[in-house]
Amino acid sequence: MELRTSERLPAGASTVAAILADPDFHRAAVARATDGATADVSVAGSPPAAFSVAVRWTMTTPDLPEQLREYLPSGLLVRQVNAWDTEGADGSRRGTVTLDIVGAPVHVRGTAMLQSHGPNSCELAYVTHLRSTIPFAAATIERAAAPAVRDALRAERDELFARLALPPAPD
Repeated sequence: MELRTSERLPAGASTVAAILADPDFHRAAVARATDGATADVSVAGSPPAAFSVAVRWTMTTPDLPEQLREYLPSGLLVRQVNAWDTEGADGSRRGTVTLDIVGAPVHVRGTAMLQSHGPNSCELAYVTHLRSTIPFAAATIERAAAPAVRDALRAERDELFARLALPPAPD
C-alpha cells in the first residue's frame, strides 16, 4: 500500500533539514502521534552533510488499530530510521525512510525529498510503501496499519508546523 504526503513550507530547505536533524523534534513528534510516548532518538551526522536519525518508541495498546489490539496486548516496539543525503547546492536533499514494528508482520519503506524553492520556501515529501509479510492477510493487515502510519506522518507535519510557527495544517 502506497502512502504519500507532501507539504510546501515557508522556510528554506536548510532550515527544515536542521529541524529534521534535531532529536527533540522527533521526541515531540512521537509524543504527538502516541498521546505522550517517550522516544529514544540518536542522530549521526548533521546538516549540511548527510545525516540519519534513528527513533525507537513503544506504541501502547490504545494507540494500535483495533484490529491489532487482541494480537498485541502489550504494545509494539517501533524502530524508524530516516537517512538524508548531503544537501545540494540549493539546499535540496533526498533520503530514505524505514519503519519496522518489532514482532509484527508489517514494515514501511520509502523515499523522502526536501526540495528547495528558494531561500524561504521548500517542499517536504514522503512516498512510502506499507507492506505485510503475511501473504493471505496482507491487504487486511496493511489497511489496519495504514491509519497509524498516516497518524505518524501527520504528527511529524504538525510538529514541523509548530517549530516553524505556522498555523495547523488541515487534515
